[in-house]
Amino acid sequence: MGDPSDRLLVALDVDGLDQATSLLDNVSGVVTGCKIGNQLFTAAGPAAVEAARKRGFRVFLDLKYHDIPNTVAGAVREATRLGVFMLNVHAGGGLAMMRAAAEAATRAAKDLAVPRPICLGVTVLTSLDRHALDAELGIVSTVESHVLHLAGLAKAAGLDGCVASAREIGPLRLQFGKKFVIVTPGIRARRGDGENGSRAPRDEGGLGVTSGLHSEIYLQSALVLQYPEYAAALGADLAAPFKDARVSAVLAPAIGGILVAHEVARALGVRALFTERDNGVMSLRRGFALQAGERCLVVEDVITTGGSTREVVECVERAGGVVVGVGSLIDRSGGVASFAVKRVALATVSAINYPPEACPLCKAGSQAVKPGSRVT
Repeated sequence: MGDPSDRLLVALDVDGLDQATSLLDNVSGVVTGCKIGNQLFTAAGPAAVEAARKRGFRVFLDLKYHDIPNTVAGAVREATRLGVFMLNVHAGGGLAMMRAAAEAATRAAKDLAVPRPICLGVTVLTSLDRHALDAELGIVSTVESHVLHLAGLAKAAGLDGCVASAREIGPLRLQFGKKFVIVTPGIRARRGDGENGSRAPRDEGGLGVTSGLHSEIYLQSALVLQYPEYAAALGADLAAPFKDARVSAVLAPAIGGILVAHEVARALGVRALFTERDNGVMSLRRGFALQAGERCLVVEDVITTGGSTREVVECVERAGGVVVGVGSLIDRSGGVASFAVKRVALATVSAINYPPEACPLCKAGSQAVKPGSRVT
């Protein structure tokens, strides 16, 4: 899964096959994989897997098998027959059950002459916290310790990785290495529908503020960038398209882009600088300077309208530099934000943004929370 778009799976948590296929058609060409869970599989059965695969999507069958070893082995064999690329079982089912799942996947793939699916062990559901582990399940342990324990059992049983909260990625990677597959839930908006993923990364309301605009989607790259290994990998991915551009400095606006600039610059072997607003004008941080004609790459974590990025471009030009490209981890403008130079985004998301005075969510009484790069 070298391409960033291969690492993101769209969750088909919908009521039926028509909604699922509509969602798949909307994200075709943006992501390559999808997740089919209990809701859709109960409603549509194997037809949901078939519909996704016919459209070219890889399918993660998220049914969390949890039963006696023979029953789980049979289910895994049938899932392999369906052609899913990944499936999971509950690690709480024990070593024998997980081993039966891993062996069934291997045997079925060989017998059916199909690729063996990646098999994962679900550790601790994101709806559970330390209090629930202790008071409800009788497990006297921190969540992190229990996740690591169950992940260790999954590995010992021959599974390929685990499912855990994004909060546990760091310790899991440290303990089990780079080849251990880690799948995490995505960032979810908080809604008043009883959903309770207490450890799932999420925004803090139904309405986010980013770059002065209101939106139903708030993207927080810091949840990934807090882990040096992933920050370095993303920086290298973003730097790769500019390897031959003779860049000698990478610049980004404070605060969000600083770490991105540092990792991209490290991958390119050049300097990393950042800008900040001085009396409302985007300027090089005190002590930084550019040579006349110096070739510069401007990067961001998330581009919404491109406003702050253009300010950095203008700052570089005032300082005598030449901007040869613009890069971002995420472009949430859907590609609409344009620049006069080469532009690269590792992921593109089309999100509806509203000026505060025209925001229908505000008019409906939803409170704006979680400020982004700047609020006007």
